[in-house]
Amino acid sequence: MPAETKICQSCKTQFTIEPADFLFYEKMKVPAPTLCPDCRRQRRLAFRNEIFYYPNACRNCGKAVVSIYSKNKERVVYCLECWNSDQYNPLIYGREFDFSKTFTQQFGELLKVVPRVAMLNSRSENCEYTQFCADCKNCYMLIQSSNDEECYYSYGMQQSKDCIDTIFAHSSELCYEATSIENCYGVRYSKNCENCNDGAFLVSCTGCTSCIGCVNLRNKKYCIFNVQKTKEEYEAFLKGARLDTWSGVEKMKKRFQEFLIKQPRKFAEVSHAENSTGNYLRRAKNAIHVFNGYDIENVKYGESVLRNVKDCMDVASCLRDSELVYESFNTSVNAYNDRFCSTCRINNTNLTYCDHCIGSNESFGCVGLKQNEFCILNRQYPKEEYLALKDNIIAHMQKTGEWGMFFNPALSSFGYNETNAQEWYPFTKEQALSQGFLWEDTMCATVGKETMKMDALPDCIDQVSDSILNEVLACQCNTCELHEQKACGRNYKIIKQELLFYKKHKIPIPRQCFMCRHFSRLRDHGPYRLWSRQCMCDRQAHGHSARCPNNFETTYSPERREIVYCEACYNAEVI
Repeated sequence: MPAETKICQSCKTQFTIEPADFLFYEKMKVPAPTLCPDCRRQRRLAFRNEIFYYPNACRNCGKAVVSIYSKNKERVVYCLECWNSDQYNPLIYGREFDFSKTFTQQFGELLKVVPRVAMLNSRSENCEYTQFCADCKNCYMLIQSSNDEECYYSYGMQQSKDCIDTIFAHSSELCYEATSIENCYGVRYSKNCENCNDGAFLVSCTGCTSCIGCVNLRNKKYCIFNVQKTKEEYEAFLKGARLDTWSGVEKMKKRFQEFLIKQPRKFAEVSHAENSTGNYLRRAKNAIHVFNGYDIENVKYGESVLRNVKDCMDVASCLRDSELVYESFNTSVNAYNDRFCSTCRINNTNLTYCDHCIGSNESFGCVGLKQNEFCILNRQYPKEEYLALKDNIIAHMQKTGEWGMFFNPALSSFGYNETNAQEWYPFTKEQALSQGFLWEDTMCATVGKETMKMDALPDCIDQVSDSILNEVLACQCNTCELHEQKACGRNYKIIKQELLFYKKHKIPIPRQCFMCRHFSRLRDHGPYRLWSRQCMCDRQAHGHSARCPNNFETTYSPERREIVYCEACYNAEVI
C-alpha cells in the first residue's frame, strides 16, 4: 500500500500515513487516523493531570486525601487503600449497552460513578504526594517515575536515588537541577550527560569527573569551561565561584549561558539509535518521532517510552515491557494489545476504550476494572457473547463516527489548563472551549500568604536556619507559564528532607516555586516537534569546502541561536 496524504480534521494541516503505518493499523484492527500526529497527541495529553493537586476526601472511608481531582469534578474519588480493597467491586456499576445512544454518552455516564484512585502511585512506600509512580520509596512531588528512592520535585525518574529538581534521569544519584541524565552521580545544573560525576553546569558531556562549565567533553577531569586545569586550580575556582550562594549560582548561570551559545550542539540527543528520529533517545531501533525514549523498538509518535517497549504508536508514558499499544497514555508495565486507553497500568491485555484499569483482560469501554475480563461497560459476559457484542458496538461506533478516535475531549476528568496539553499546546480558555476541551476556573494556588520576604532569605545556604521550615515564601518567577508570562507569586514551603539535602550538598534555597521550576526545566528540555534543517558547520577541517550539505530533523527551530551540527560534524568537533 502506498503512502497517503490526508488533511487533519481538526487543524486542517496535511499529514502523511506511510505504508508501514497501514500495516500497524491492520495489525491493531483499527482504521487509519483522521487527525494529524500533533492533534492526536494534544487530545491524549488533555486527559492527563500530573501536577495540580487538590484537597479531597475518600468517598468510601471519608479520609482526607490529596487528589488530582478537585472537589468540583464529577468523579468519585477513593483513597488507594479503599480502591485496592475487596470492598470495591467495579462490576456493580455495570450496565447494558444502549444502541440508541452514542458510546461517548454511555462511557461518560460510567466515568461519573466508578471510583478512581485519588493519586496514582502503585506499590510505593511513603509516597502520598506522587503521581503516576510505581515501586518508589520516600518520595515527594515525584511524577511519572518508577523504582526511585528519596527523590523530590522531580519528573520522569527511573531507578534513581536522592535527587531533587531533576527530570528524565536514569540510574542516577545525588543530582540537582539536572535534565536527561544517565548513570550520573553528584551532577548539578546540567543537561544531556552520561556517566558523569561531581560536576556542575555541564551540557552533553560523557564520562567526565569534577568539571564545571563544560560542553561536549568526553572522559575529562578537572576542566573549567572546556580548559584542562590541575586539581588545585579546579578546587580554587570552585571555591571562588561560591555555588553555595544564590548570587554565585546566578552569576555562574549567566556566564555559562554565554559560553554555551558559542558551542556546537548535536542536532538531537540520540545515542545507539538506529533508524530513529526525535530527541533524547538511547538504545532505540526504528523509533520515529519519539521523545524521551530508551530501550525501545518499532515505536512511532511517542513520548516517555522506556524500558523494553516495542511495536507501539501514538503513546505517552508507555513503560516497562509493553507491546502493541496504540493511541493510549500511561499504559505501563506489561501492557499488551491495548488501544484507546487512558491510565490502564500494570498487566492489562486486549483492552479497548478503557480507563483506570489494572490486571484485566479482553474488555471494552470499562472503567476501574481489577483483574476482570470479558467486560463491556463494566458488565461481565460469557466469552462468546462478549465477542459478538463487541463487534456490534464497533459497528455502531463506526456509524456514529466514534470508532478509531481517542476519547472525546469532553470526557476528560480535567480542565485543559490542568493537563499536559497546556504545557505543549498552550490555549486560552476561549480557544480550549471552542475546540471541545474543558477548562478549570478554580485551580488550587495560594498567593499573598508569605511570612518571609525574599530579601530576608540568606544568600548562603550555611546561613539558613531550620526555622525556614516554618516560613512561607513567595515565588519570584517573572515569566510564569501559569499566569500568561506574568509574575507568579505562588506561595511555597521548604520541606525538611529538601533542606537537609541543600545543607549537605551546599545548594542555596530556590527562589521559585516548584511549578515554575518544573515548567522552566520542561521548556529548556525542548518541544515535541521537529524541524528540517541543514548542518551549520562550514569548517574545512571537517572535509567541507563550504557549508556541510547534511540535512536532519531537529527540535532546534530555525530562529534559535544555537549552532546545530549533524552527527558527523559534531563527532569531529567534540573533545
